[in-house]
Amino acid sequence: MVGVTPGILEATGLRTLSYETALAYTRGITIDQLREGYSKTNTTPLGRPGKLTEVANTVAFLLSDRASYIHGVTLNIAGGKTRG
Repeated sequence: MVGVTPGILEATGLRTLSYETALAYTRGITIDQLREGYSKTNTTPLGRPGKLTEVANTVAFLLSDRASYIHGVTLNIAGGKTRG
């Protein structure tokens, strides 16, 4: 079993007000604070948000036979950012 943990990603149509409201609530912050976090890509070592295709390509690799010996890990797909 393998997991992936995407970091800050490019904006998509999935970021609706209801999604942001729920996510901000679960984190105990305001929507404005949540949106401010999206713009802090300067805290990412690569200095930019991730692309959805970068996450998808990683998942496709993990599903392929080429990754058959990878097991029991979680891959952080976050441009080098680990926390905070």
